[in-house]
Amino acid sequence: MTSGLILRFGLLAAFGATAGCALWNRTAPPPQSALVMPTIAAGNLIILADFPLPDDDAVRKDVESLRADLANNLQVPIEDVPIQVHLYQDADVYRQVVAQRFPQLTGRRAVFVNDASGAHVYAHWSDQVSTDLRHELTHAYLNANIGRLPLWLDEGLAEYFEVPPQPGRINPEHLPTLNGALQNGGWRPNLDRLATIDRPEAMTQLDYAESWLWIHYLMSGQQRGVITAKLAAESRQELVDPITLQIRHGNADAELAATQYLVAISRR
Repeated sequence: MTSGLILRFGLLAAFGATAGCALWNRTAPPPQSALVMPTIAAGNLIILADFPLPDDDAVRKDVESLRADLANNLQVPIEDVPIQVHLYQDADVYRQVVAQRFPQLTGRRAVFVNDASGAHVYAHWSDQVSTDLRHELTHAYLNANIGRLPLWLDEGLAEYFEVPPQPGRINPEHLPTLNGALQNGGWRPNLDRLATIDRPEAMTQLDYAESWLWIHYLMSGQQRGVITAKLAAESRQELVDPITLQIRHGNADAELAATQYLVAISRR
């Protein structure tokens, strides 16, 4: 690995990952000399890269827009928090680091970890780096500003916000997965089943896609308030009903509604 570089972007709001995962409250791993790099500039987002970062205004814009995107859509304050983003030029080097330090998360394009040393995002530079960084930094901002969320809700929000603001906000990876499962006849949305998954490594690609579907469905209509109220209550550490019950209070047959919603957005 070449000598590294830390860049701190002073005005950056955030960075996120498709099929990414999060770990909380881990014991801080021993320091690695390869990640001890000089600091230049200032800001809350600390990027540790093992290569000179290319000038990419599109990636920078996508990243800078994330914090405001979260605050505006979720209607909760999203404050700046220190986040270390570990970027690797070589995907194999990234995979080796993750396999060594977080073996249960191998196979993920990027990961978010919160340990005694703070919030960390690990990713490698690729054509999908903007998506990956927005996903994982969504985890980081939600964890820091709101706290621990049910896994499907946390991952669904990250899948939703990894796509920069645009009409429809469709995640192109998920529609084919969901429609294929629906047409094969062996799958239907099942919120109760999804809510039982409590380990990131237990989630399949279909689980990520279904989590995204629930968030997209809820954020698109009157039940958006279910999400915003849940997050506001969590940020105030208030005890409230599980969000699955709140969703069913708004629509007793939520699975049918989500299925119909999937069919509708697939035809657009």
